[in-house]
Amino acid sequence: MEEKELKKIISRLRKICSISEKCRADVYNYLQKSECTEDEKDMIIEILEQENFISESRYVEAFVNDKIKFNKWGKLKIRYFLEQKGVSEKLINSTLNNMDENFYEETLKSVITSKVKSLKKEPPEKIYQKVFKFAQSRGFENDLIYRVLQSILR
Repeated sequence: MEEKELKKIISRLRKICSISEKCRADVYNYLQKSECTEDEKDMIIEILEQENFISESRYVEAFVNDKIKFNKWGKLKIRYFLEQKGVSEKLINSTLNNMDENFYEETLKSVITSKVKSLKKEPPEKIYQKVFKFAQSRGFENDLIYRVLQSILR
């Protein structure tokens, strides 16, 4: 590919990466649409990392923060999506282990409370089952769901 075309792609990616955090996989997927060779793709990603437009650790921090705060996802679902992006297990573990556990538990409480309110006309045993499954589908851990449900449904 011509140098002029490569510079244009790099410039476009700088703009994209400065608007929102991207990981290597996101940039690689973008580059799949171009006519770049594999070596050129690797070179472009390396340039963007050296210039700090791409940072896996920054991406993971932002992803975890956004998914808990806005989507109200649990650690299991977050982990799954980060693994799909090819993020290292070590980085995922480090970020998830360093999160504010009180905020995480409060997020689960708000998810459970709102779901319980929506099921007022159900029998108590159905409420428990439905809320438990709902919280699981959001990616929260079973033991935490159980503990929070016990404190809310008493």
